[in-house]
Amino acid sequence: YASNGPTEGDVVLKDGSKPSSAAIIHCVGRDEIGYCSGICCMNSLKLAHCLKKKFAEDGIEIFELYRDLNVSGKEGQEFFEHTLGQGLNMIRYEEVSVDSGPDGKLLVSASDRDGAARELPVEMVILANAVVPASGTPELAGTLGLDLDEYGFFRSNHSELATVRSSRAGVFLVGCAQSPKDVQYSVVQAVAGAGMILAGTPAAASGGDEA
Repeated sequence: YASNGPTEGDVVLKDGSKPSSAAIIHCVGRDEIGYCSGICCMNSLKLAHCLKKKFAEDGIEIFELYRDLNVSGKEGQEFFEHTLGQGLNMIRYEEVSVDSGPDGKLLVSASDRDGAARELPVEMVILANAVVPASGTPELAGTLGLDLDEYGFFRSNHSELATVRSSRAGVFLVGCAQSPKDVQYSVVQAVAGAGMILAGTPAAASGGDEA
């Protein structure tokens, strides 16, 4: 979608043609990692909005297949309702799979919690993968002497009161280093971390009840 990307901003298939249908599948890998990444639903809705805008003249049919929707805040709810108004097909699934379909298309098979099944032939499938720690996180943690949580992210001093403080004095955590974050929350943490550094606040290794 970016103008400086390999397709110069065009959304195209392998043969260079424009897609007339797409499926966006939420929660890919969620069961395996054991947590909701929290940011995927809004990202998927924004992607659907961009596709609808990109193909406003030609038209594109979009299916959003989700397990649970995580759309928080007034702005999030407003954007969700706006995107629905663009003509999205929202489908809540229990099981989903993607196979080769007819006429070179992809076949998305989905079943809901009542066992009802649907088959959707589409030209493009977009996966909203689970957000996981970077592959080099354990090595960096060992180098810096930092603790990791049970999911492999850097452990904060306190999950609510001291999210930017790490387990080692002088090292602060910002953004997705601590857990999946959107840009807005990452910026807030960056400002908080910078403020602590400017104020000469150490990242205490204990005393997680400090704000």
